[in-house]
Amino acid sequence: MNIREKTNDLLTIIRQYFKKNSVSNNEILMELAEVKNQLEHAQRLFNLQTDLDLIESCIYQIDSLEAKYNYLLKEARKHGIKGEVDKLCVVT
Repeated sequence: MNIREKTNDLLTIIRQYFKKNSVSNNEILMELAEVKNQLEHAQRLFNLQTDLDLIESCIYQIDSLEAKYNYLLKEARKHGIKGEVDKLCVVT
């Protein structure tokens, strides 16, 4: 499954969730999706870099996005949306 298919699957899950849940839960899921996309982009940039300063910058950006993603995962679980969160890619 490529990135486009994963993103489409994620958007389908989010749309289904919107139909049955509150705005605050929807906001968490949308932010999770956005951070996930940013993280994938940062990882692609990291793989393309050759300059050491830019590689270091990508590493810091990836670390920051992983921390934000993990925070949002915790918040999602606090709001009882664990089932939907489990379908997202978990950052380790």
